[in-house]
Amino acid sequence: MSSSSLKMDNQSLFNLANSIGSNSRVPTLFPEDYEIWALHMEDYLQGLENGYMIWKSVISGPHSFQPDADSDKITIYTSEDYEDLKSKITISKENKERIEIDLKAKRELRFALTPNVFRLVRNCLSANDLWMKLREMYGGNKKQLKSQQTAVLSKFGVFKQKSSETLEQCFDRFNLLLSQLEKYSLGRKPIEQKVTFLQGLKPEWKNISTTVKGHEQFDAYTIYELFGVLKTHEDDVTEVEKTTPGGINALLSKSENKVKFASPKKFYKNKYNSGSKYNKFNKYNGNSEKKREDGGGSDEKKELTGDSGYDCNYCNGKNHLAKDCMLKRKKERENITKDEAYYVEKLENFRTMNVK
Repeated sequence: MSSSSLKMDNQSLFNLANSIGSNSRVPTLFPEDYEIWALHMEDYLQGLENGYMIWKSVISGPHSFQPDADSDKITIYTSEDYEDLKSKITISKENKERIEIDLKAKRELRFALTPNVFRLVRNCLSANDLWMKLREMYGGNKKQLKSQQTAVLSKFGVFKQKSSETLEQCFDRFNLLLSQLEKYSLGRKPIEQKVTFLQGLKPEWKNISTTVKGHEQFDAYTIYELFGVLKTHEDDVTEVEKTTPGGINALLSKSENKVKFASPKKFYKNKYNSGSKYNKFNKYNGNSEKKREDGGGSDEKKELTGDSGYDCNYCNGKNHLAKDCMLKRKKERENITKDEAYYVEKLENFRTMNVK
């Protein structure tokens, strides 16, 4: 594994660990993982002391109260305002608790933000303002939701296993895609999930995928059971990848090259040219060799005289093949004529013997 990919994996693990948080550590918001962070943040806040009231402050807004019947309602947003108010009037114990809960909710949310995100929302007055601003920025509005739904559906339609991915890594990425579809209320039917996953695997899986799809229990498999079946064959696929340099695509490429043929004339000329010193279909051609030694068989001279470069195996003539040789055809016709005369003579002798 390269140092860059290792660094990326470590960074991803670091982000994951911080976004999850713990009972004693607030989850850190990474914008690309906002949906997951929001769920973890809710769990974290409700796990604190007075967690229900803190969470209520986040989703409903800060507490407002009247110091007395003749006063207007007061809402405290900062610790400075709270200290200033305490020095001027007497605040009931219940109102003090509610104010302190509001300030704590805002403080906990701020702790969850990276510096870049914090700069964008630092002017929010309450925990509720902060929460709604983050949802607007990273949760998406209706227009963004539509584009996000389209993007997720497109990813599902063209899902492919990466060349560097193991089966398990590919399945994890596919499961994440399924969860995103569920998030946008775009859940796919089980059969569609299974077929899409099988079709997205690398070409080395083609034979196994075809066999699995044809199995009588395929319709009853869950996506996790299908993964389990494929996992048992991963060693076989890995062996194919190791024994075939370049993978199955290279193997197919080699097969395609084997069925490509050159031009018949070029093939004949290169392999069985009777002008060569030794010919599989002819004896040693001394005349041709002698002409070459004299310079008469040079390519330049052939081009000047219009010589095609083909010699007849029958008469040793130029510019034609044996199958087109006129002398050979003449000889064949003579043989046919002789055969006919022979059988006519035999027939006459047979008839004469029968008459006698």
